[in-house]
Amino acid sequence: MSISKCVYPQLCRIYSKKIKDLNSISLHNLSCQKLRVISGNMGLFKYSTSFQYVHFLDYVKMTDGLYYMMKGLKTNKILERLKLTLPKDCITQRNMKYMANVISRFSSLRDLEITLQGIGEMPNSGMLLSPLPNALKKLSNLESFKIEPSFLPDAEETYIELSQVLQSRQSIKCLSGVIDSNPYCLRFFRATKVLIKNFSSLKMLTLSITWRLNICETLEGIFQKLPALEHLSLTPISFESTTCDWLAFAQAFRNLTELKSLELDLEFCQELASSILKYIEQGVHQTASLEKIKISMNRFELGDEDFTEELHILLKSLPQVSNF
Repeated sequence: MSISKCVYPQLCRIYSKKIKDLNSISLHNLSCQKLRVISGNMGLFKYSTSFQYVHFLDYVKMTDGLYYMMKGLKTNKILERLKLTLPKDCITQRNMKYMANVISRFSSLRDLEITLQGIGEMPNSGMLLSPLPNALKKLSNLESFKIEPSFLPDAEETYIELSQVLQSRQSIKCLSGVIDSNPYCLRFFRATKVLIKNFSSLKMLTLSITWRLNICETLEGIFQKLPALEHLSLTPISFESTTCDWLAFAQAFRNLTELKSLELDLEFCQELASSILKYIEQGVHQTASLEKIKISMNRFELGDEDFTEELHILLKSLPQVSNF
């Protein structure tokens, strides 16, 4: 959407009046020039409680469009939900610093999600992310926070600082985290476990894990601290061991008595799919609250793996599931 004030002054005035009634705005794939026109010519961002911007086209260059978009958002005093998916070309130190500064002004913000595409390829990722912890310190009403990538080894100190800031926010209801076994990043992964366990009232958790020898005991220790959890998304990002304590894995899910939605992405550990499904069934078959299950796999890499029986048993034991 782009309206020029000098070419269509009357139209711009009409739209400005109508836009005051909008409480949710979603934009995508806009160039720097279009974002500059929109944020400069209209009160587009001023009255919405929900704002989303998603950029996924490489040939449309956003560059300093992030600066102009955040400049337009700065006038918003009632924003509650902000979701940004940003391309690599706009991730500069100046833009990140200004974005964090504007975000810190949103005193009503409850839901914040930021995806930074390609930042892992940049050598100064820690410096680029460094303004975010201070911005979050000022968001006293924050309930949900998600950042992608979930972790970058080069920015470990910043991620640890983010964890420490979030730990002081007892209003948090939704979190995402990573539990890996990289020996160079153990401080962050320990901080993640402490962070998650600190929120007994957590409703939603997105967890990426490396499937290693003691991962089942780790999950059991985490889940027993989350009695109110309703939505769980579990993504094994790789696996190092096929040997583990499967009974502890089943017990981990028995602790989630209020679970309503379970999402599993098994693409990177499909060799374990039959065991994972078997012991999840043992853990959740008495969970009457479970309504939705989503399982993702890559069919081209399944090979000879067959878990039809385990899947059948899982669904048969959960007659209350209405969405699969």
